[in-house]
Amino acid sequence: MTGGATAMPEFDATVEYRDVPDEPGYMAGSDGSVWSSRMRGHWRQLHPPKDSHNYRQVKLSGRGYLVHRLVMRTFVGPCPAGQEVRHADADRSNNDLSNLSYGTPKQNACDKQVATRRQPRRKKRKQRQQERLDPSVTYRPVPDFPGYLAGDNGTIWSSHGQDGWRRLREANSKGYKRIGLCRHSRQVTDSVHAIILRVFVGPRPPDKQCCHRDGNKTNNRLENLYYGTAAENAADRATHGRTARGERGGNAKLVESQVVEIRERVAAGETHDDVAEAFGVSDSLVQLIANGRSWKHVGGPRTVVGAAKGERNGTATLTETQVREIRALAATGVRQTEICRRLGVRKGAVGHVVRGSRWKHLL
Repeated sequence: MTGGATAMPEFDATVEYRDVPDEPGYMAGSDGSVWSSRMRGHWRQLHPPKDSHNYRQVKLSGRGYLVHRLVMRTFVGPCPAGQEVRHADADRSNNDLSNLSYGTPKQNACDKQVATRRQPRRKKRKQRQQERLDPSVTYRPVPDFPGYLAGDNGTIWSSHGQDGWRRLREANSKGYKRIGLCRHSRQVTDSVHAIILRVFVGPRPPDKQCCHRDGNKTNNRLENLYYGTAAENAADRATHGRTARGERGGNAKLVESQVVEIRERVAAGETHDDVAEAFGVSDSLVQLIANGRSWKHVGGPRTVVGAAKGERNGTATLTETQVREIRALAATGVRQTEICRRLGVRKGAVGHVVRGSRWKHLL
């Protein structure tokens, strides 16, 4: 070691230290370390952080240096023209002198390719050793897709591209597991539950669907799957609480407490129009709620309307007197907009009365 400061720490005897050229008060170690005596004259090791490219970078006297270049310049000399620093193990943060050398950009690129090829191969061999066919599981070939197996435990296996079998990883789509199978250099994506049923049960009948007995879309074991009708599938969803009914639906405009209140107010004699205006919904929705055709799972008194005529109908917005007056005014040539203004009723109601499409019993 050359150069010095007044106080020296216990340096590693196996490491060589040299002053950094043109940077007094700094030295580099052959192990890739960088030291400074600029503070109080005591040597202390600097801890260069990694940059976005995984290289270690250090500041000396306010100037930034890449540590691997700094170590090579200190121990070997300036970098020759047309060359750059190579990392033998392709680890950019390993700046040990034994790991560094000068070389051409092409040699540096080859180092990176060799290093990146080794690691994935080791991972693949390890993966193949871990994934073996379970002797307790029944496997059958997937029809029309040679090189693929389906297990009754809901797994799909492939022998393409390697020695032996490997399990394929599924992707989720709306809660269901899907997988891609290759045939004639083209990939076909299908649901895992559909593949399992097709392999072990047979083709799906035209009027049937693939159903999960326990309601779990990801459980594709053979004993959990069956072909069922749309009604059976819907019943399964309701049994397992997976049907978005009522206020759980994404398009719901009301909550259950409001539905009960609507039914009570209609049963008490309020018109559908008044109730609809109070809750900010259409009168047709109020009618469906009142007679139980909508929100069937919610309680409250049902009110069947429609049999009564005229004012006795719960949906009536006019009185018989108003209907007769509307027709009398229309017969004298008064325009519908003027009739609406005089009587304070809606134009649509006036139009129905004038055309005779409603209140026919008063014609």
